[in-house]
Amino acid sequence: MRPTLPRQRPRPTGAGAPPPPRRLRNGLRLLRAAAWVVTVAGWAPVMSILVCAVLARLSHCEVTEAAVQPCPVAGFRLGALLYRLGVFGWTFLASWPMALAAGPLWLLVALVAARLNRGHGVSRRRPR
Repeated sequence: MRPTLPRQRPRPTGAGAPPPPRRLRNGLRLLRAAAWVVTVAGWAPVMSILVCAVLARLSHCEVTEAAVQPCPVAGFRLGALLYRLGVFGWTFLASWPMALAAGPLWLLVALVAARLNRGHGVSRRRPR
């Protein structure tokens, strides 16, 4: 005859479930922070090119990579700023792996968050 094991109580689900441990929540915060850093660092060169193009178009200025072009707008000289924004776009050649890694990293964040929050929302049981 086999010995019987004591029955375990089922874990509560829904609003009565205990929250996940603090170390797991802190790990999720760290993972989210890393995802933000990777996203911003990966896509910053592309954003700088877009900002440069929009500012140059609105101020009717010419932007070249050869030299700073004069671009006075309302008493401010924007030529150097536009030049720097345009040249900063070349760093995308080095940062594109981070930009591509941002998507799977955010997917991982979503999966970990869903796993930690499982059973902490509204109960999905049908009423009887």
